[in-house]
Amino acid sequence: MNANRRVKNQSLPKTFRIGFTLIELLVVIAIIALLVGILLPALREARKAGWGLQSSSNLGGQSKGIAAYANEYRDIYMNPFSRTGEASNEAPAGFPNTWATIVLPNTNPPLIYFPGGPGNRRSETFGFAWGLFLSPYVDSSKTANVGDAFIAKHDKTIQERYLRNIALNNSGTQTVPDCSYIYPPVFWTAPERYTSANVVPALTDSVISGRLYVRHNRIDATPFPTLKVLTFERGDFLKATRAQSGGRVPVSPSWLNPEAEPQSSFADGSVSKVRMKPLHDIVAGSDADLRADLEPSGIWNFPDIDVPDTNGLGRDPIWENGQSGTRIWKQFFWATRNGVRGRDVLSRQ
Repeated sequence: MNANRRVKNQSLPKTFRIGFTLIELLVVIAIIALLVGILLPALREARKAGWGLQSSSNLGGQSKGIAAYANEYRDIYMNPFSRTGEASNEAPAGFPNTWATIVLPNTNPPLIYFPGGPGNRRSETFGFAWGLFLSPYVDSSKTANVGDAFIAKHDKTIQERYLRNIALNNSGTQTVPDCSYIYPPVFWTAPERYTSANVVPALTDSVISGRLYVRHNRIDATPFPTLKVLTFERGDFLKATRAQSGGRVPVSPSWLNPEAEPQSSFADGSVSKVRMKPLHDIVAGSDADLRADLEPSGIWNFPDIDVPDTNGLGRDPIWENGQSGTRIWKQFFWATRNGVRGRDVLSRQ
């Protein structure tokens, strides 16, 4: 009887536990959250670095395309314009016979682009929508297509507008898409427009005034090829915010903003970032010689930047004209002092 009692009182073997305790689950969740917090910023930075590399590649391709164009058209910078009535020995074969019209024969049907621009700044809008013209010199298939070569992955506005343009073209409306990169008018206008702090604005249909400033600038007219910006990102899209009156806003700074560091191609074919802050400091500084050399002509006051675009996507938020209260951006790269003969930076940064 005592033996039976002893057997009954013996403890039974423990069963194996299945699953985790609440504390263990909380520890695992905390570790995962910590790893995500560490890895996500790194992944974002890696993605941004990829965007930057793609944009740098685009700029390099554009520089090569302009060189290919120059090789075909007597060593002049890309210039789709000619002055009506000019001597045939000045206008390379294939140029349209009116300077304010660009015909794009590689499109089907052929697109005719009228880069009129506002008032006395005729043709300057071409600086935003030049990709379709150059694309046959960039794309090995020799087709006119803006595509990735002229659209930055991190420029969401241009991506949306490009898709919208495709839809419009498919519906029978002829449109010319703009680009994430800018090709400034100093390359197709005369250096005499930019000899002072105030750009000579006349660029009209007048034979006496405006057309005289349209110029087929040769590549050898650039004495500072390593310091002359050829094409550039229209904004610093790797920066998610910029300063405005009332604080920072979730919009990337335009290339003119002192905060910006736009990637740019140069006349020598190289690509690098340009820090805009030192250029602004020179313009605001006391060194008159430097200021006269690097201060661009005029201020950024392109009227069309505040007009809703015609393809239904509304205004482009990237454009700014110093809305922080008192600043009016100088036209760096767009209106280089002395034009194609001038330089945009002191040295490569």
